[in-house]
Amino acid sequence: MLLKFERTELIKTDDIPKGSVISVVGCGGKTTLIEYMAAVLSKKFKVGVAASAKMRMPLPGTFDQCFIGSQSEVILPEPGIYYFADTCMKTPEGDKLCGFSGDLKKKALLATDIMLIEADGSAHKPVKAWKEDEPVIIQETTMTIGAAAFGRIGEVADGTTIHRLPLFLSIYPGAVSKTLTRDMFEWMIGSKDGMFKNSRGRPLWFLHQVMPGGWAPIN
Repeated sequence: MLLKFERTELIKTDDIPKGSVISVVGCGGKTTLIEYMAAVLSKKFKVGVAASAKMRMPLPGTFDQCFIGSQSEVILPEPGIYYFADTCMKTPEGDKLCGFSGDLKKKALLATDIMLIEADGSAHKPVKAWKEDEPVIIQETTMTIGAAAFGRIGEVADGTTIHRLPLFLSIYPGAVSKTLTRDMFEWMIGSKDGMFKNSRGRPLWFLHQVMPGGWAPIN
């Protein structure tokens, strides 16, 4: 069974109305896509950024304010980029923003014009098998954008490139070769067990790497 979704090589931010809640899923490029969209949209809107799972702490100077925990008083005076997280966790890879729930989520949705949510994680690997409760799509989502790093096709196919390799081997219907193949990526995108399986709102696949290392434009 293949799920239905739109495909685009260009995300038109002019088509994203006030009140949008966008969850970004997939493997490869999610955080970068969110940061690009936030930078463009924040010229006109109060843009909130959060992770229903985990995301890296943004670099200083790339956002206006970060609210941690449900006790935060959320006042957003002007258009800009505002991060929200239940907690901030220290990891060997650096600080991670974790969770978007409860009172903080309610405050953020009321205070922002647009929310961008990183709703998936792949441990920096281009291929993944999803557990039953993944991706973590919040109920308020109006659009689900999926990202896949097609530029990684041809790399070795093992535990260094496939997140949850044993689970992937148990549910992927094809034969796993020695390298990552286009069929693996197409299965991740279109399968009922793939990145769109918990999607809400408008499903949109963003083909962001037309060539290895290349980004499709965002305007």
